[in-house]
Amino acid sequence: MDTSVVIQEFYDQDVRVMHNISTYYNMPHPHFHDGFEINFTLTAGILFNIDNRQYVTRVGSVLLINNEEIHHNIVPSGLLYDRYIFYLRPEFMQNFNGQGEELLRLFVNRPEHFENCLYLNQNQIIKMTQLMDQLHEYTNEDVYAKQFRKQLVTAQILLLCNEIALGQPRGGANPIRNERVRSIALYIQEHYSEDLTLDRLCQQFFISKSHLITSFKNTTGMTPNEYIITVRIMKSREYLKSGVSVVKTCELIGYNDESHFIRTFKRIVGITPKQYGKLYAE
Repeated sequence: MDTSVVIQEFYDQDVRVMHNISTYYNMPHPHFHDGFEINFTLTAGILFNIDNRQYVTRVGSVLLINNEEIHHNIVPSGLLYDRYIFYLRPEFMQNFNGQGEELLRLFVNRPEHFENCLYLNQNQIIKMTQLMDQLHEYTNEDVYAKQFRKQLVTAQILLLCNEIALGQPRGGANPIRNERVRSIALYIQEHYSEDLTLDRLCQQFFISKSHLITSFKNTTGMTPNEYIITVRIMKSREYLKSGVSVVKTCELIGYNDESHFIRTFKRIVGITPKQYGKLYAE
């Protein structure tokens, strides 16, 4: 498995915005981040896989992705892909005027029937574009009261997303779901610390190996084994953040081989488990 997850961008910046336009774009592997992502796309026809849900973008779509969601997108060959990518460490807004938690409600403590995708009207597209450009400027240039300005514009972006979400009718995003794959993914998330094998999953869900692998791959972009590995590494972050040792974390997420866990963690996250734990201890 050659999963490449780049979460280092959250190590040195609390908030970041990139504006990328490309004709040939390829995201080869599903991945997760250490912070929250807002993907604001100005291109229609992009397929986003977020956990077990699939969304097709329109011009002016916003995808809201938290740090527990495995995701990737598929861009048709030759399509001009225009998007803003906003990354946020949640700690950056937690104490903002006492409203940080409320502003982040689309990423944590989500409302019932939450949908990751928002569709913006023309006025909202203009406003979101202006805010993203402004934050990009504050992030990359030296300005007076830079940190406060970044927080202020970030709060405006989050507030706009919340307002749009409240106004969007339930079912407006109409995500595509494969209920069997959804059940299998949830089972893996609940039993990741146990001995999970393809045979066990097949017996549990009365499905053949070939059908399991094909349907899971088509829905999530990963094989069941790749998904198990990714979920285990994703879950290990919480133990490491809270000061649990590498050896104990390895045990808690279902790894029998500590060296294998360390190699896999570094390949996916970019640093070793020990470095990751120290980073958050600091």
